[in-house]
Amino acid sequence: MDNEDDLSGVVYFGNEDSKAVYVISRAYDVYPVRAIDPGESFSTPPWVQAPLPPLFNEPLNIPLQLIVARAVLAALDDNWPYDQWQLVTSLVEREHVPQVLASDVAITYGFRLRGVPMDLRQALCEFQGLRQ
Repeated sequence: MDNEDDLSGVVYFGNEDSKAVYVISRAYDVYPVRAIDPGESFSTPPWVQAPLPPLFNEPLNIPLQLIVARAVLAALDDNWPYDQWQLVTSLVEREHVPQVLASDVAITYGFRLRGVPMDLRQALCEFQGLRQ
């Protein structure tokens, strides 16, 4: 990549011919995020551009974007089996919707999705054209 603040790689969907590029970008803005563990320093959550598989590349598919972003970040830390196929779904059970579609993605997940507002519930409404 041309930008030294970006890290990119490939995610495969379904087979080795169906792939897309992810991009993780360093963020320089000041965004107050709590430390995960006591004594851990505060961090600026990175921007993640999480690709979606063909036929699922819809702005409303926020849960799948979250899964892909979490998987990419975890694989970079060797906390995800990146050498094995993983079955995932973007379906969310009703009782888990408030936890998954957090009001502050950076605090909940430790990263931000490129092109998606911070409040995921609000983003879902906006992407559907719903207003308060």
